[in-house]
Formats: sequence, structure tokens, C-alpha cells
Amino acid sequence: KIIRLEECLFLHPDNVGLENDDEYNTLPIENLSYQINFIDQDIKTHILADLQESDVMSISIEGIQIQPLEFEYLNAAVEELIIKTPSVQFDDIPSGFDGLVFANPIMEIDISNQIGIGSQIEMYLHGINDSQEEFELDIIGEIFELSDPDNEVQNSCLRVIEDCVCSFKGTCDEFEEIDCDQCELNAFNNQENYKYNSTNISLSEFLQQGPATLGITKESKAILQGTGKLYANTYVWGDFSLIAPFSLTIGDQNLSNLSDLNIMPSDPTEIAAIEGSTKEMIDNALVEASIISTIENNSYIIGEAAIMVSSNEFFFPLNIDEIVEDLKNCIQEDNSVLNTCAQENFIDAVIAKLNDDYLNSIQGSINKINFSLIDSEKIKTVDFLDTIANSDSPILEYGRLINLILPGPSDFDEDMNFSTPFFVESYSSSMDALQLKMINQSSSQKFINTIISLQNSYDLNDDGEADAGSDGIINIYNNDYISIQSYISFLVNPSGF
Repeated sequence: KIIRLEECLFLHPDNVGLENDDEYNTLPIENLSYQINFIDQDIKTHILADLQESDVMSISIEGIQIQPLEFEYLNAAVEELIIKTPSVQFDDIPSGFDGLVFANPIMEIDISNQIGIGSQIEMYLHGINDSQEEFELDIIGEIFELSDPDNEVQNSCLRVIEDCVCSFKGTCDEFEEIDCDQCELNAFNNQENYKYNSTNISLSEFLQQGPATLGITKESKAILQGTGKLYANTYVWGDFSLIAPFSLTIGDQNLSNLSDLNIMPSDPTEIAAIEGSTKEMIDNALVEASIISTIENNSYIIGEAAIMVSSNEFFFPLNIDEIVEDLKNCIQEDNSVLNTCAQENFIDAVIAKLNDDYLNSIQGSINKINFSLIDSEKIKTVDFLDTIANSDSPILEYGRLINLILPGPSDFDEDMNFSTPFFVESYSSSMDALQLKMINQSSSQKFINTIISLQNSYDLNDDGEADAGSDGIINIYNNDYISIQSYISFLVNPSGF
């Protein structure tokens, strides 16, 4: 026999947590029992016919098995039931990006709830950076109850944005992008579908501290509270995601304060030594040498790129042009093509300013620097020589093969309606004799890499004025890239060889 218990409520003896006493029978059920009565049955005459040969019949019942009492669901009022959440650790979090900040990071927790009572979840995100410094982000969000009896699961989205947690009744895919102010307003006007909680620190500040590992601490918990139906074999589970785009701000809104931010985003590429007969043909019959480049910029990084060549794969200083003034002050004879610096104090100043590990290791052998400049502002070539051991061959060579402007918004749309990727094909730049000498060698290998000098991000269209409404932030996403593919073209006159 099935006994319905819809009118009864398992309740705290003091009726704690019940807002409307008239809605339920508030008498608590302290225990449940049921009774089974065996009723004597009438004698069946058809059985006696089978017992004609027996004078006596004895029947014994050793035991009766009764099915345990089962509830389809429990209509419950829960004052507070704490459920521990599992401890989780996330390894290999990117860290140590100087000059980059996290812009508009989003942390999302998609929760699926089969339980008829909602709950509040408290998560404590624990971060440890490379210096073993520890810090914590407190996340308090809402898990909405299963309110529609026709549904088996109620979805909730906990989205951590700025310095708040915005909880939304539904999946995160259904959750529109809003800021904390809008979330707080929505939670005030629509409490059934939105909940707002502040955090102890903004998500961007938390990530900016450079966590190498993230973990959910054992103090994290879900607090079940409220009234509703609890069914057997029902669960709560969720998915955790972190969306953290990089961003950078370059320069200042006062465009006169612009200073380039130099980056070298790739590893050096080796150039094999040129075969001897080919080198001889180039030396004797060269008409023109050029670098032909195809540039594809699938980002909003705007600026100037320079392809640099070095005789050592570990020597690619980003601040190479900072030594120009020291070298100019050291010139003993004015030479428009190749200049020389042989004064020890200036040589030491140049090496100290570059502060490069490899250059520092050979400092004791350097007593002369040959160099040439581009427009008296940038290094074209610089050779570090040991004239005592070898007066002819530099012990370290470095130079700039090509300067080019990255394709970007200023080349495509004056109305600032930009669309990536920006593309330039077959861009040609001639090399002079000094630049050609750096690569046209049959006895040594060289290495090339790219320095990108980023322009002021408040002036993406490069018109000398701050872009209207611009905050100067450039977001860099994991599918952004700059591709520069180059080859060297030699035009020779065979009759001259």
C-alpha cells in the first residue's frame, strides 16, 4: 500500500527557516512506522481433495520479508547543509609576462543541478606564483533550484567578472555579457534569475600576480538551504573554465610621450653558410640584393618590424639602438659609411648599456667597435673586434637587414572599422654592401630574428592624434599571430663572372 506524504514536512523542531507556516503542515515527523496484519483465510475445499490420504497437515512459516520503506522524494526545508567540494589543482598557468596585463578576464562555472533545493557555493581559489607567494580569490555564487517539475536538470552559470560574481539561471552560453554594475541592477530587479556577489579582489588583479598554479582549497563548500523536493540518486556537477586574454597599453594619451615597446616574439632562425662558388659569384657579379617579405598581421599590434642578423644565436638585444649616442660620441673620424670606436670607456659604456650575458662574457677581448647607422638614429651594423688576436674578423657581428611597417588599421580604414588579418605581399627592400656582407659568407653561420617596435596604442590609425573613445588597450588572444616570411633575392650579371 502506498501512503502519500505530500502534506507532511520533515522540519526542524523549532520550525527554523520557514517563511510561511500556512503553506505546510509544520508538525515535525519524528519517526515513521507501519503495521502488517495477517488475516485468517477461509478453508479452501479444493485443497482438502488433495489431502485425502493425510490425517494431519502442519504448515509452518519461518519468516516474512517486508520490502523496506522507500520515498519517491522528500519534501524538505533545509536550514543549512554544508557539502564539501572536491579540491582541484590547475597547473602550468602562464606567468611572468612583463608589460602585459590581463584585460577583461572571465572565469565561468557551469553548474547542473538535479536537486530540488538551491544552494550557495563558496569557492576559494588559491594561487601560488613563481616566488612561492600565495594569494586567494573568494568566489560566492548561486546554484538555482530545480523549480520546474517537468525538468530533470536546472542549469546555473557563475561568471566571475571584474570584482564580482554574477550568477545566472541558465547555461553560460545563454548568459549575455554584462559588467558588475549591470549584474547588480539585474539581481535587484529580477531576483529569480540573477544573483550578485562581490569578490575580495578583482579577477584581473588576482591573475596579474602571476600564479604558476591555481587550486580550489579544501575550505570550499556548497551550502544547501531552502525548501523543495529532494529525490534519490540526484546530483550537482559542473564545468570550470577560465578565459583570460592578454592586453597591453603602449605609450600614453599624450602622444608626445611615446616610447617604443620592443618585443622579440620568436626564436632565432639559422642561416646556413653560402656555398663558396655562389658567394664568389655574388661578390663579383652582383647587380642588386633584396629581401622579399610577405607579412600577415592577424592582430591589432601595430608598429615597425626589423629583421636582425647575428653571428651568435644568443645575442639579440632588444635595446640595440640605445647605444647609438655612445657610439656617435666615440667617433674619432667622421665617416659616412663605416665608423670606428676604439676608446675603452665608451666601449665599456656600450657593453654595460646592452647588459647582454654573451656580450659580457667576451668583454675582456673587445677593444674596437665598427658600426654604421640608419639616419643617425638606429644601428645598421655593429662589429665587436679583438684587434690584438685578430684584426680582420669580428668576434661578434650584429646588424639590421630590413625595416618594415607592419600592416594595420592605418592602411585600411580611416573610419576605424578594422578587420584582421592585415596583409602585405612581396614587400621588397634593398640591401647595401655592409648588410650583404653580414650574410654573404661561406665560412660561418648566421642567425636572424625579428624585433617589433610597437606604436602608441592610443593612435592606431597613426594620424598623430589620440583615437576618439580609445582606452589604449590592445587585446591579444591565443589565435592572434604575426607572420613574416622572407627570402633573399640576388640579381647577378653572369657575364661579369
